[in-house]
Amino acid sequence: MSDAKTILAETFARMITGSSAIYGARRASTLLLAQGQGALEREAATAAADFSNMSWVTEEMMGHLGGRHGVAQVVHGHQAGSLRAVIDASALVFMHAIVEDAVLRFCEVLMLLEPEEWESRIGERKVTLQDARGSSFEELRSAKLQELLQELVDRNNCFGCGRLWRYEEGTSHRDLAS
Repeated sequence: MSDAKTILAETFARMITGSSAIYGARRASTLLLAQGQGALEREAATAAADFSNMSWVTEEMMGHLGGRHGVAQVVHGHQAGSLRAVIDASALVFMHAIVEDAVLRFCEVLMLLEPEEWESRIGERKVTLQDARGSSFEELRSAKLQELLQELVDRNNCFGCGRLWRYEEGTSHRDLAS
């Protein structure tokens, strides 16, 4: 385990960096969506034309939606809404990873600063004679706290969010699967 001040500083920097990345991505997607309105509208008009050419679609059905123009508006609204939903869902998953990382790092800091407060969580853990020989109580407690921290990391790893957060530029997608 590292020094508590270092962990806090790193965690704060990671939270700011991650939040900034999420904000930037959401802002960029909003700008791109605004610029891409024309392309989405053309795509929706094509979809509406394709829809109206289907043999089972009647003029009455098209009329209920406002004709081709109405269908195009429905398709366009759905496409834009879907894009926003995907971007928001991605941001939520990434933000969850940032919060998860911060909580686990804060647990590590608390274990460093107040290890006795965590003894009730590790009090029943087994220690081998080999480990006990030549080790102080503080060293044994620190090792068991490190095990507990790793268990918390493993248990709280939301669908690989921790891996997502640890992703760095240049990392292969194969590295993330491990």
